[in-house]
Amino acid sequence: MGVMITADAVQSRCFFYLRKIQKRLGLIIDPQPEPIRNICGDCGMENTLKPGDVIQCRECGYRILFLYKRSIPVELSMRPADKSDDQ
Repeated sequence: MGVMITADAVQSRCFFYLRKIQKRLGLIIDPQPEPIRNICGDCGMENTLKPGDVIQCRECGYRILFLYKRSIPVELSMRPADKSDDQ
């Protein structure tokens, strides 16, 4: 028995090679990734990092940065809930 090749498989393979050739010729330019906003764990300064940048605060040099995912930073507390609120 031979291997059955579908039209979808051939089409996707052709599209893959077409994109590869277009990239080599410079016809397709990949968009630059957006910088990621981070907050320094020591001084609280906001930093923006691009892929490949050193993970380090630009202000104080601290190497622990936290992701800044919201427009308003949210502080999370790990304290147990008050029992009086449930009653």
